[in-house]
Amino acid sequence: MSQFLKKIFLSAIAGFIYFYTVKIFWSYFPNVNPITNGLLSCCAADSWVRSAIHVHDIIINIFLCIPLAIFLIKLKSEKLWLLVIAALIPSFVYGSFHLFQPEYSGWNVNDFAFGWSVELLCLPLVSFLILLSVKREST
Repeated sequence: MSQFLKKIFLSAIAGFIYFYTVKIFWSYFPNVNPITNGLLSCCAADSWVRSAIHVHDIIINIFLCIPLAIFLIKLKSEKLWLLVIAALIPSFVYGSFHLFQPEYSGWNVNDFAFGWSVELLCLPLVSFLILLSVKREST
């Protein structure tokens, strides 16, 4: 097996482990997060609270992507974008396969669009920013 295919396989496994870990994190974190609990307890009727919680969740997901992005960069491939895609595909398929079951046939895709966009955009963004900072430090 070529070296690049090994890197693709490693990034896919790391992406799946990352997704599973983040899934466990998000099952417990909203219950103990003081920011979300504070916003919901004092301002739940306000229309801006949902947007503030979304921004808060995006920032947390960006921080959670840092270890995976560093791992992918440490694999030292000239095609980092393929490693990022390989890390995202298993988690996206695993996290979305239940939507193709007959029970979900009446659900609207918009209900899941925000979660998908966060899932698919945070890792490429963090990888690009870390790679940019590494290149800036090396020059």
